[in-house]
Amino acid sequence: MNIRHFAGCALEWPMNRLLRSPWFPLLRTFHARQNWLYDICRYAKTRSFRVLFDVGTNIGQTAASMRGFFPHAEIHAFEPVEETHRILCRNLRRWPNVRPHRLAMGRISESREIVLQDASELNSLRLTAPLDATGERRPERIEVGTVDEFCTATGSTTSTS
Repeated sequence: MNIRHFAGCALEWPMNRLLRSPWFPLLRTFHARQNWLYDICRYAKTRSFRVLFDVGTNIGQTAASMRGFFPHAEIHAFEPVEETHRILCRNLRRWPNVRPHRLAMGRISESREIVLQDASELNSLRLTAPLDATGERRPERIEVGTVDEFCTATGSTTSTS
C-alpha cells in the first residue's frame, strides 16, 4: 500500500471531528468539497437543522455521518429493500433520533417491483439488474411514498424557502 494513502486516511478522522464541532466556525475560506456536510452548514449558514432525510440510505452510512454533524436533528432513513432494511435497523438502533423506514421516495405513492443487485448499495428503481450467478433476476415488491404524504403522516415539517 501507498504511505500517502495511510497518511491521508489518518488525517481524515480528526479533520471530520473538527469540522463537525459546534464551536468550529462556518468559514468561507475553508476549502469547499473537503466534507459535504460541512459545506451544507456553510452554505445554509447554520448547523441547526431540525429534520433531515436520507433517502436510499442502504445500511445507514450517510445517516451515521449526518448524526455526527447534527446530533439533535430528527433523521429519517429510508430503505425499501427488506434485507437491507433489517441491517439498517440493527445499525441504527443505538441512536433514537435516527428513524429507519421501509419505504422508497418518489413522485407518486405506489407499489413497485425492484430487481435486486448483488451489491445492495446498487439497488435502484431506475436501473435494471443483470442476471445473477444462477442466471435469474431477483425481484422484490416495495412501497413508494411521497415526501408530502410522509410529513403529513408523521407530523414532520419541511421548509422549502
